[in-house]
Amino acid sequence: MAIPPVEGDRKLVVLGKPTSIPIASRQVQQAAARAAGGLIGFAVMYVVIAHLLALTTAGPFEGFVQLRDVTPVRVAFWTLSLIALGVLPPLRRRLLAQRPGVPQFVRIQQVFNCAVTTGFVAAPPAILGFVLVALNGLYIDLYALSCLSLLTMIVYFPREDAWNEWVGRRR
Repeated sequence: MAIPPVEGDRKLVVLGKPTSIPIASRQVQQAAARAAGGLIGFAVMYVVIAHLLALTTAGPFEGFVQLRDVTPVRVAFWTLSLIALGVLPPLRRRLLAQRPGVPQFVRIQQVFNCAVTTGFVAAPPAILGFVLVALNGLYIDLYALSCLSLLTMIVYFPREDAWNEWVGRRR
């Protein structure tokens, strides 16, 4: 299936090098949506793995390490998670900033990079929650941090209507 060209057959630039792939906004949006969906899947996977740990142990799973005082680690992980999620709005504003005279194919690539970056910045809370389960069996932290991560990913999911607005092609 051939991808229809946009803007006079401009090519996608990956790591500073042009590729032979013509840019079409819809296909790039779908790729961003697949990437975001994969990141959502990874966040859910951490919860599933934690439940498998609980099911495979004889008693309640209390972690592999069982730190005596896990509070400093919890505070550090929550702080890191909140910082990561707090950085997202200004980061997205900067990544999505309109630059004058930029062709549409560059804007499409800019919006794609923003969508993928957003997913990767929203993922660490779920990972940190899983680490807290692995350390001391702190399932409540896993659920709370995973919910924060998933909600952030869902809010910023690259939907087609928002994508078109970001790219500058209002319907």
